[in-house]
Amino acid sequence: MVKIFKYLLTVLLPLVAYKSLNAQEIDSTLVGNDIFYLLSEHNDGSVKINQENSIKEAFSIYISNKSKGSNRGYRIFVYSNSNQDARSETAKVVAELEEAYPGHKVYRNYKAPVFSVQIGNFKTKSDAMKIFSTLIQSYPGAKIVRAKIDWYTF
Repeated sequence: MVKIFKYLLTVLLPLVAYKSLNAQEIDSTLVGNDIFYLLSEHNDGSVKINQENSIKEAFSIYISNKSKGSNRGYRIFVYSNSNQDARSETAKVVAELEEAYPGHKVYRNYKAPVFSVQIGNFKTKSDAMKIFSTLIQSYPGAKIVRAKIDWYTF
């Protein structure tokens, strides 16, 4: 009896599993068609996501709680000036950075008597390095600094 059971487990079970895996059918309407083509064919190309409100509420609570805490990360310190024309100079730097890096928030700070400019909300130093490597060419005094960052911006 034990030999028969071992035979069934070692020979027949893998064979049955193999056959059931190969028995999956492919929907012939999907073969050779692009998902974007199919979406545009059946509607206006938009995708509707149905999810319960509890998921949205939980995510909002998570974001709210996370934004209240200490959100340490990195920014790139780009420029500082305490001359009489510091306000206009930093405004010029802010405009240049916003044009060159539209996906990153630029901050202009004033702590008497110094105006300074920083860019970015980077969670890791390696994220900051991606921008820093190109930014250092235009602003040789730039450096990566630890800062309290905006954890999530909509």
